[in-house]
Amino acid sequence: FLLEHIRANVPAEVFAYRVVLSVIDAGHNTPESVNERLKAFRSPDRRSNDDDDFLATQRNGALGRMTDLGLVGRERQATRVSYRLTEEGRTFLHKVGAVPVGRE
Repeated sequence: FLLEHIRANVPAEVFAYRVVLSVIDAGHNTPESVNERLKAFRSPDRRSNDDDDFLATQRNGALGRMTDLGLVGRERQATRVSYRLTEEGRTFLHKVGAVPVGRE
């Protein structure tokens, strides 16, 4: 229910989910590599180093919500974290459409 509500009524959230899911699906599945790919989606006036912190905060928020919704899983090896799409995440991405991000 909640995913359908978000898909139908919260376009900014859907865009964030589409981008992050597409980035992970393309093989950029660590916090650092996700951040690097997300930088391409920033507006030209948001390119300073302070905005890198903002970007990391936004990434963490979106990933936290997507984890709670069952779209993304986290895997930890010692201190390293990587992300993976769940089946629900793949289904959602298929419904909303991936964005081009380039593969590793």
